[in-house]
Amino acid sequence: IGDHFAVEWVTTLHWNTQAWSVSEPMVAYRLKRTGRIATEVYRDLMSDYAARWQEQRKRERERNRERDGAPSACVVRRSRLGRALLDVVRRTLRDNALTHTKAAKLLGVKPGAVEPLLRGS
Repeated sequence: IGDHFAVEWVTTLHWNTQAWSVSEPMVAYRLKRTGRIATEVYRDLMSDYAARWQEQRKRERERNRERDGAPSACVVRRSRLGRALLDVVRRTLRDNALTHTKAAKLLGVKPGAVEPLLRGS
């Protein structure tokens, strides 16, 4: 972040992430939209956030490589459930004969995990 960015803004951003329960980039965006920070400061912040995010992804990929190539939990679950069951669930969801909540119970996952599970098969 450039020289023009004061320590007090870092404190303000951190406090707002806690108070608003949102990410730092979202706080920066809100502050930019309300005119509390300049566009140049916002660009510097977003560049910093992007660099930190890329570094985090790199570390996660390295950690995943160190797992001895074990398949992901999603791959294992799809294998255990079988293609036939996944196809039936996919079709009934598409036809609105089954809700995501009921599909989640049937598949043994949370409702938000139904689509990723079905997408991979």
